[in-house]
Amino acid sequence: MTFDIEWAPDVVIGRRYKRLQVAPAPPTIRLADPSDVDAIVAMHERCTARSLSYRYLSGTFRPTPAQLAQLVSPAQGCSLVAVDTCVIAVANLVGQGSCAEAAILVEDSWQGRGIGTAMMRHLFDVAPQHGIDGVELHLDAGNTPALRLIRKMSRQIDGEPQWSFDGPIITFSFTTTRPRTPPGD
Repeated sequence: MTFDIEWAPDVVIGRRYKRLQVAPAPPTIRLADPSDVDAIVAMHERCTARSLSYRYLSGTFRPTPAQLAQLVSPAQGCSLVAVDTCVIAVANLVGQGSCAEAAILVEDSWQGRGIGTAMMRHLFDVAPQHGIDGVELHLDAGNTPALRLIRKMSRQIDGEPQWSFDGPIITFSFTTTRPRTPPGD
């Protein structure tokens, strides 16, 4: 986003203008609720087939509004949304017992800006509040941005994740109960 900002007049040159890059405010990340379902459906419609495939691990799967409503209000766990002027990302933490599956979908035009990383950190932060001490992520082996995210998360959580392959799918398992102590503490 670029704005022209007028500077004070200069007596020799007249008026000067300087082009400045203005960083927009970061999106707000908050708990999702049932009133967000329509906005989440609209966000899914703005996502490419590739992004949906990486999120749902299926070539043609586009969840129905009813399925998205179930993800927004899981029996155990939670969902988060990132909101700018509309919902631009959704993260789900769906649990059973003390373990949960985490997944994130960021609208294509917002990818590569750290939103997925911020949402994953929030999921790990809220997991213990939902009785969850283990988080699993199932990723397509070709999803390079998600693999970079796993690398970042493993530096922030005490211990490396366990992982396994099932064809093109990699499953990473993290323990969330032991946050890594920052250096110097």
